[in-house]
Amino acid sequence: MDIIGLKNKEKKRIVLVPLGDINSDLIEELKQDLCLFGLEIIVELLEPEPAYAFDLSRRQYNSTMILKRLKSGVLKEDLILGITMVDLFSKNLTFVFGEAEVGGDVAIISLARLDQGFYGMKNDGELLSKRIKKEAVHELGHVLGLKHCDDVHCVMYYSSDLVDTDNKKDDYCDVCTDGVAPFYVDERDDISGRSTEK
Repeated sequence: MDIIGLKNKEKKRIVLVPLGDINSDLIEELKQDLCLFGLEIIVELLEPEPAYAFDLSRRQYNSTMILKRLKSGVLKEDLILGITMVDLFSKNLTFVFGEAEVGGDVAIISLARLDQGFYGMKNDGELLSKRIKKEAVHELGHVLGLKHCDDVHCVMYYSSDLVDTDNKKDDYCDVCTDGVAPFYVDERDDISGRSTEK
């Protein structure tokens, strides 16, 4: 397991940035799920769908272009997590569930391929919520300096498909937990009385 040096110790909050129309209940649930980082969580006003990143030949959106746009609005104390319903791709990859600037400030996740409806299957809200949390925790792990993990149950394991996503936990393995320790409230510890709400 490879961990790069953390440069984000001055970070104070995670800013969720919805890009396009996102179910507000999903955003609120994700906000609660991300309290495990021990940082304040805020939700920015809805941004429009990222039309500037649309690739007509692929009929998908370029996640790297979206990251660059998100980075332009970052404050020193913020970690930015963009959330969108559009289908994302990145250079040399057919699709991505998300992308992050490793050791940086910004990440994005797409709910499109996490949703059973994308594959013509019956929607499953509980399964979708679990997948969203895993993807968000994974991409924020990258922002906080973690690389992919070899432990298939660790949230930092690389998901090439939904089978990988569904098989892994929504939590870091012990090695990865050590890597994000300055920010992370391990759910296995007693954290009663601790709140990140302001």
